[in-house]
Amino acid sequence: MNKYIFLDIDGVLNHSGEDFKRYKFQVNPPYGRYVHVEFSHNNIGAFNKLIDLIGEDKIYIVISSTWRKLFTITELMFIFKNMGIKGNIIGKTKDLGIARGYEIQEYIDNHDVSHYVILDDDSDMVFPELIEHFVQTNSWYDQINGGFIDEHIPEVLEKFKVRS
Repeated sequence: MNKYIFLDIDGVLNHSGEDFKRYKFQVNPPYGRYVHVEFSHNNIGAFNKLIDLIGEDKIYIVISSTWRKLFTITELMFIFKNMGIKGNIIGKTKDLGIARGYEIQEYIDNHDVSHYVILDDDSDMVFPELIEHFVQTNSWYDQINGGFIDEHIPEVLEKFKVRS
């Protein structure tokens, strides 16, 4: 059974701590635009551990981050590959201009998704059924333990009912 991760990026794969770095590169060279992106290697490391434990071929990533408005899926895949972030990006939620929980629910309703986890540092999940699939990461502003860290992995595995 495929597992879906609804992924926020700011506050999950980056935070304001010491290992927060800004990168500039060209997406889709040689003609693509240059972009600046920010990531935390500690957050990427924890996320990649999670993907390895579940199995990269069993995980589908749906971008629910505001980054979905800035980048195409192809550009996001390029960024993830170049940053060493594992996982298969298969889509992104629609921008409905309302709470992210509504946007995630709209995707679930229209794509027959049942086995999923939401990784986000914001708690705007508006439906009770979303909350039971929600893993809240530490705030982007938490300079020591911000974003997705190793301590979040057991909670995600439990929600997916995967044994490490």
